Amino acid sequence: MARSLKLSCLNCLFLVVLLFFPLGSIALATNDGNVIFYEDFNDSTLDMSTWMVQENTNLSRYPAWGGAIALNDSCVWLSSEGSVFPWINTIANPFPSSGDFAVTWKLTYTTIADWGDGFIIYCPPHADPSNPYKDRVLTLWAGDHGPDATSIYIELFGYGVWDKEVPGFRPTSEAHLYRLEYRQGTYTVYVDGTAVASQRSQVRPDGIGIGHPPVNTLPNSPESTQMWAYWGWTSSKTDYVQVETFEGNGDKSRPSEITMSTSTATQNLGYKIDISGALSSEGNPISDAKIHLYYAIAEDENWNAITATTTDLNGAYSASWLPTATGLFTLKAEYSGSENSMEAEVSKNISVLQIEREREDGFFFVESNSTLTSLNFNSKTNEISFTVGGPSGTTGYVKFAVPKALVPDFWALKVFLDGRQIEYSFIVDGDSLILSFQYSHSMHDIVISVPQNSTGDSSFPIVSIAVVALALAAPLAFVMLFRKNSRTRSGLTEETQK
Repeated sequence: MARSLKLSCLNCLFLVVLLFFPLGSIALATNDGNVIFYEDFNDSTLDMSTWMVQENTNLSRYPAWGGAIALNDSCVWLSSEGSVFPWINTIANPFPSSGDFAVTWKLTYTTIADWGDGFIIYCPPHADPSNPYKDRVLTLWAGDHGPDATSIYIELFGYGVWDKEVPGFRPTSEAHLYRLEYRQGTYTVYVDGTAVASQRSQVRPDGIGIGHPPVNTLPNSPESTQMWAYWGWTSSKTDYVQVETFEGNGDKSRPSEITMSTSTATQNLGYKIDISGALSSEGNPISDAKIHLYYAIAEDENWNAITATTTDLNGAYSASWLPTATGLFTLKAEYSGSENSMEAEVSKNISVLQIEREREDGFFFVESNSTLTSLNFNSKTNEISFTVGGPSGTTGYVKFAVPKALVPDFWALKVFLDGRQIEYSFIVDGDSLILSFQYSHSMHDIVISVPQNSTGDSSFPIVSIAVVALALAAPLAFVMLFRKNSRTRSGLTEETQK
């Protein structure tokens, strides 16, 4: 039981790309002009002009000992039999300041044990002095998650995207080729040539680290080190790390990318939908650009203008729309382009359902990457139900928001998938409680059971409930899985996950 408290938790956040496609094996760039950083660890000692060693940090004020860094067979080997694990990180930024790039590395876990470590691609702002590598683009990590059970996993911007179990006690993994590509504002993760996840972001990395970064819980105490020495540290060898750039577009105009997100709020005479997003080109924000917003009624190809807005210095834009009726709509944000950037557009499908009740106003908000149909609120059973569907072989998600004031006992909320109760997680965002859960795509019936108060009456004093379901029209979507009563498995900030 005591040992289980030290294990890395498998209940992680999953981020799964819906645009999922296989690739062949990844070949390194043959044009040396595209390679801007390359380390093959081919010397007898680590190049101290490239790498900084932070092996013996003492943030916890306990003795630091046992870490080992060795270069053999053109690999860097990291291990420890003591209280702390070594960490090496790049001194200079190995990534380009603009444009597209890829980083590729080959790594083998020679032992996967109780205390984990890995490979991190980090980014600014490095605002936490106790863990300057807390801000991460990608984390590759390995550790123990139960008796005779270990795993390797990858997180992209803090969300798990890939997991591979390696059975046995202190096992050795196979070598894997990992790659992170950044193209026109989208990060894509590859493992052994197969794309496993993508995410949009304008954040750019500025460093690479291997091992366990310094945190205020390391080194371990002498008592902890002695107690858990039998299970010990995960160890690894890295064959090489390479960063390369992609040849730019020779045309004068560069590709543009526009994003759009929505939220809703009740008004005195109804509700409004807030629209926001960002415009960029090759990861760089486009400021002072005109964004036109439109809506179309379902099965009607005519676009109706909502408004036009201008992006700020960060490329961000925002506007509000007050629909005059309920029903099915499509929202579109459009950028007409300029002499330096190409045109771009993005759209979302929105379904609005209004229900009459007898007391005050309130609303529910449902967002999903699935197609949602048959939205319904049953006032007798206090249940919200709908059907979700999507392409087979992909993953769907739902985020359900409800005002905190309307849910005195939020643990009483229940979620059912095809009649089977499933787990969810929740976060508190301002005055709202947001539930999240995921499922494999096909046709599913979802029921969310809302708690009633002690008198048996509905705890929701609602006259009109607007249920807003968002189905992403773009082919790329991201999925997050939260589990109720779960622990984070990052392993970088909690002592229980070293």
